[in-house]
Amino acid sequence: MCRPPEDQSGSEQPVQSWCGATQLHKHNLATVPGFRSARQFVEQFALLAVPSAAPRTWVAQIPVVVHVVYNTPAQNISQAQIESQIDVLNKDFNAANADLSKLPAVWAPLVGSVNINFFLAKRDPHGNATNGVTRTQTTIASFDHNSKSDPPDQRVMSAAQGGADPWPTDRYLNIWVCKQGGLEPLLGYANFPGTNALAVDGVVISHTSFGTTGTAAAGTNLGRTGTHEVGHWLNLFHIWGDDGIGCSGSDSCNDTPNQAGPSSGVPTFPKLSCGNGPNGDLFMNHMDYSDHSVRVMFTKGQVERINTTLAGTRASLFGSNFRQFLLQTGTGLHETDSTFQFIVTDWNGDGHPDLVAIKKSGTGSGTTEVHVLSGASQFQSFILHTRTALHETGDSFEFLMPARKGNQPPDLIAISKNNTGSKTTEVHILSGAKNYQDFSLHTKTVLHETDGTFQFALTDWKGDGSVDVVAIKKRNTGTKSTEVHILSGASGYQNYLVQTGTALHETDDNFEFMMTDWNGDGRPDLLVVKKTETDTNYTEVHVLSGQLRFGKFILQSGTILHKTAENFQFAVADWDKTGRADLVAIKKRYTGTGTTEVHIIAG
Repeated sequence: MCRPPEDQSGSEQPVQSWCGATQLHKHNLATVPGFRSARQFVEQFALLAVPSAAPRTWVAQIPVVVHVVYNTPAQNISQAQIESQIDVLNKDFNAANADLSKLPAVWAPLVGSVNINFFLAKRDPHGNATNGVTRTQTTIASFDHNSKSDPPDQRVMSAAQGGADPWPTDRYLNIWVCKQGGLEPLLGYANFPGTNALAVDGVVISHTSFGTTGTAAAGTNLGRTGTHEVGHWLNLFHIWGDDGIGCSGSDSCNDTPNQAGPSSGVPTFPKLSCGNGPNGDLFMNHMDYSDHSVRVMFTKGQVERINTTLAGTRASLFGSNFRQFLLQTGTGLHETDSTFQFIVTDWNGDGHPDLVAIKKSGTGSGTTEVHVLSGASQFQSFILHTRTALHETGDSFEFLMPARKGNQPPDLIAISKNNTGSKTTEVHILSGAKNYQDFSLHTKTVLHETDGTFQFALTDWKGDGSVDVVAIKKRNTGTKSTEVHILSGASGYQNYLVQTGTALHETDDNFEFMMTDWNGDGRPDLLVVKKTETDTNYTEVHVLSGQLRFGKFILQSGTILHKTAENFQFAVADWDKTGRADLVAIKKRYTGTGTTEVHIIAG
């Protein structure tokens, strides 16, 4: 897929050519220590896993960073051009492309959908906000390729060599966009997965064959170079098996017909080779070399191979999926019980999540009390003990804390669920700036009185800086599912932003709920912890996509933590500063240390 050479006048003219992934693969096998054995492992895993793999029900979320490496201003492609390529990837991999209608009817039963979402990263490797694009000006006029037998010019993947360094390749799909030139210039190339044996891993695409607008040139402006190269990155081979025209190669997918060499241009159906009549070559496949306008589909067998890669070599893109402990420790707090509720937040602004213990009743002060243990001390020392302006409380109250703002400690939000004077669920906010001695708000809400079938959380649903209240209705719902109702902070909790059923069945006290942007797509997701009665015999985490209004799972995973019970409470925090939420399990009693314990599991 791969070449836009310059004509004699110097203008960029796309012509049909080839992809450099195979040459790069051969080069890596011959020169990179450990890569050959790593590839053998990947293929053996695919061989064993594909036949037994259950269909994936959750959306695989792939964060993408695009490194634009340009020599001239024209090569510094626009954000719109980048977003057009991401849009093509999502349509092509999910069989949602409109031109799928061009497919001859005989091939329709083969069409597969990967159930995947590519998105420009919202957080960089340090957890900072990003638009998912880096821009680097280079002195290199073009990254040249001079022979079909040579590997591609990979200098674009290195800042020291005139390109841009990758973001961690186990956490992001890195795509470099640049000018590719030389005697045999490429449209693109990609690395096959190799269990992290490669120092640099990702996809490189010519700026004239990237996306559907801007510098994308006629003939290569439907984004299919990106689809093809990302297919390689997900371990798909060329459909003819890279054996020339010998009919002896294989792409390791059982439902793609044997084919003699790459197609080109716009073939006429049926195009016969290798005795594959009556239907002939599957030249409409994304892993062939026919024109962008012709390639419209992946097969179900290719989808199985991709999903095996996502479950194996590329699984790190989804984090540890809660299967690795980051911290297990006793704390400075004695064992606790149901009179305590816990919140995890950076209370003092030192960059470490702290543990806030809300003592609701049985206090010496006759008030609800706030006790804060320092995350910087791994919860061994207290940074606050205080009574509050709120009387002792019980099961009819839930407590929440928004993020700290500037130098001000976070406020304490008390949700009064029932037995309220207003006959509604009420919100009472105690001021962190005043050490919780004064209220800054007392208000009724649009939500009726609630009970133990509801759990509450906080989020900024619209990203406007508001503190919105999320009411999760677990059971006895009209939709027969767990429901999400989001009350607008901007309206003083008088209006709803969302009222929806979810993809999760009705639930009970065995479930806990949190809000966090788990996949970094800029929209808060619903993270569900199932403590017992799990299929895995471990505590499980299920994440529902906020982007899809909680109508689809983006993760369903067992964790490293055994089944838990009512003596555990859960929270989320970015403990290891990777930009992804980690799971905090607070064990209140029956602990080996005689204290309340904190167990943090990497997300």
